[in-house]
Parts: sequence; structure tokens; C-alpha cells
Amino acid sequence: MNFRIVQNLTVLTAVLLLLWGCATPYPVDMEAVKTGIACGQPISGSFLDKQVDSGANKLLGSLERGRVSQLTGQLEQSSQDYMRAFGYFLDDDGSPLFSVSANAKSLAAIATSDLVMDYTWKGYERIFLYVSEYFNQLALGHPENLFPLINNIVFQMAQEERKYYKEVEKAKATSEAGSIMGNGDFQQAYAEFNQEAAKLLNSFENAYAYYLAGVHYELHQDWNNARLAYQKAMALQPANQTFHADAARMESLLSGGVPPTDGMGDVVVFYEQGYIDPKSPVSLTLPIPIPVNGRIRIMFIPFSFPIYRKSLQVPRPLILCQEGSSQPIAQTEVANDMLFLAMKALSEELPAIIFRSVLRAAAATAVQYAGYESMGSDFTVFAMLYGIFGSHMQPPDLRSWLTLPRFTQVARFRLPEGTHSLVLYGTDAYAPQTATVPVAAGRTTLLHCTSVPGCVRHQSTVLSR
Repeated sequence: MNFRIVQNLTVLTAVLLLLWGCATPYPVDMEAVKTGIACGQPISGSFLDKQVDSGANKLLGSLERGRVSQLTGQLEQSSQDYMRAFGYFLDDDGSPLFSVSANAKSLAAIATSDLVMDYTWKGYERIFLYVSEYFNQLALGHPENLFPLINNIVFQMAQEERKYYKEVEKAKATSEAGSIMGNGDFQQAYAEFNQEAAKLLNSFENAYAYYLAGVHYELHQDWNNARLAYQKAMALQPANQTFHADAARMESLLSGGVPPTDGMGDVVVFYEQGYIDPKSPVSLTLPIPIPVNGRIRIMFIPFSFPIYRKSLQVPRPLILCQEGSSQPIAQTEVANDMLFLAMKALSEELPAIIFRSVLRAAAATAVQYAGYESMGSDFTVFAMLYGIFGSHMQPPDLRSWLTLPRFTQVARFRLPEGTHSLVLYGTDAYAPQTATVPVAAGRTTLLHCTSVPGCVRHQSTVLSR
């Protein structure tokens, strides 16, 4: 091996090592934000502010900062960030199918990494944005904004359904992705992930959102739409007895029944627990034989993919008791495991992600082949180094809305008219929380509670027709 070849290998190896350590994965940065929430630190001037102002992550930054503001009680700021996110969604809805800037970024992603592309929102994220802003507007005292948000929730889930079936057809046509997904190493890496993703029909139908729509329709005595919404929620989460009871109650009203007039009111609980899990990287280096100068050489081609791993988090019900009593009056039931929605969304994206990886690998193969042509067998060292470090040069896109709740839960119960002090057990607080809940006869009170490590909030509002 002559001096020139040694020099080339040294430079190339240094470049690989430099690229390996130059980027911090998005989930790592977000852990610092979550730590700040747990410690009561303000988010002003933090990592999130930079994301809001960045090009590729401006949508994601708006979603994250809006949710963090909501979790910490800064509802006006939360609503402002959510409105900014709504604007990005609408811009995306109205963008042409062929965009010079979007296609330029897609080409850059093929050449380097998916991280150069603008963050692409997921259907389940957009649906939850409407739900979360509903609670903001309710707490801020803007009931006139609630009906449009409910209509958008239902409309958007229908839109996502149409979009979903179009994407399914497109995915079937991506043969390159199919060949990689059939690889044994790939299948082993994704076995558990695929098993969880297969539990859902799609990633956008959200039982929590349907239940909120049902409560709103019922409030306005739209019994039929309330019944349909409760039935949708029930179909998505058949183990939830609250959904069954409310769907049956609507059936009774539609059959001539009348609402109770017993001097009591309904309390409906919407509970959001924990943080959704982040994606994890999976790196595979596949040996690919190619002929070089009449001999078969092995090319080490790296592939990197995002994956959701099975989480140890479990849903903890919110248990509600009257102050001074240890007897529970209700406990919440799971409406959604948001991680399953995220898994399903990622599984729907996999063909496109793999297709871009295949093209990047093809380019890498061409580079290695050229190296063999010019440097002969001495290039083997660099080929192996590329196989080891190349997946870090092309890191998978681990971005997602990481301040979403892991579990959403609901409950419904009745209390006499008056102001009640309810003790909440099972949150992430160090001690039980006490919520003041007003109840009006024949009306519905909505109790919204969020719980993440170090930060628990609750807001009760008597809904008006």
C-alpha cells in the first residue's frame, strides 16, 4: 500500500468519524425539554424556540411548544403555537402536487438523509392537535370556537381515510421496498414492531377524538351524530365500557327516551397520561456481492431505519373520590394507546422510507465500485469502514411529536348539583391532587386532566349549549 493510498484512507476515515458524531438525535434534545417541565423550568429560549424558527422543523416545533405550554398552564401561548401549526397544515393542504422546493428536498434526502426534508405531519398528530386546541379554547372561555373544532376533527378523520387508501395503493407499487422488507435481518428487526402495528386498521381513527365529538353533539341534543360518534369510539376500543354505556344511552333517547331530571349533572373526564415513546434507530449492514475486474467483491452497504420498540409503560387509571372518602366514584378507562397509532403511521410510511434508503445505497455502491476501480484491493479497508460508520452518516429520521400523551382515557359519572372537591389518584404527582368540580343539574361538566412526570394539571368547565 503506497503513501498516497494511506493518505486517502486516513482522510476518508476522518470524514466518516466526523460525520458520525455531528448530529444529536431529536429524541435526545426533547428529553432535556421534558426534564425542564419536571423541574418547573421555563421553556423560553430553549431548544423548542429554535425549532419553531427553523425551516425543516417549524411545524414540529410549533406542535411541541404548543403542547408544552398547555402542560404548564400557558394556554394563550399554547393556542398561538397551535394556530401557527394549523397554518402550516393549511399551507400543506393547498400546496401543488409538484413543488420545486419540495422535490429539491426529496432529492437531497435521497442523497444524504431524510432529516433534510421538512417534517411531515402524521394523521394522528393532526387529529390530536384539534382535540388539544378544543381544550384550550374551552378553558380560555371561547365556546364559539368549539363547534368548528369538532367539525374539523370529524372531517379530518374522513380526509385521512381517503388519503390512507391512496397511499396504500402507492406503496404496493414500490417493488424496491418489498425486496428489502423481505430480507431476513430486516424482518427480525421489525418482527415485534409489525406485530403491534397490525393491531390497528389505520393510524388516524382516534377513539378519544370520536368520544369528544360525541359529548359535544350530545350537548347540543344531536342524538344521532352523538350515537354515531360513540359507536365509532366503541368499535375502536371495544373494551371501554364508557363507550358502550353512552352509545346505549343515545339509542334510548332516539327510541323516545328522555334525559333524566333528577337534579344531578354529568361529569365527563378526559385524561392524558405520560409521554409517547420516541422512535429508535435500527442499522443494518448488508453485504452485497458485485463483480470487480473479473472477481466477486463484497460491498458493505449500510441501511438505517426508524422503529418503535415495545414500551414498558402501562396505563394507570385516574381514580376519583369525593374529598373525605376513600370510596372511588369513578375511574378512567383507556380510549387510545397513542403509541399504537404512531406505530401504524410509521408502518404506512415504511415503503417510502425504504425506497429512499435503497437509492442512497445504490449511490453508495457506485462510490465503492469506483473506489475498487481506482484503488484495487486496498479499498477494502474503506469499504469495511463505510459499512461500519455509513449508517451513522445517513441517520434515520427519528422526529415525531414527542410531548403527545402515551395514553388517553375517559370516564363519565353523575353528581348532585353543587361544587364538589374530588381527589385524583394515580397521576404522576407525588401526592393525590384535589380538583374543584362545579356541577349543574341537567348539564355536563368537562374535567380535562394532563399528567406527565413532575407536572399535573386539571381544568373543570360546565359546558354551555
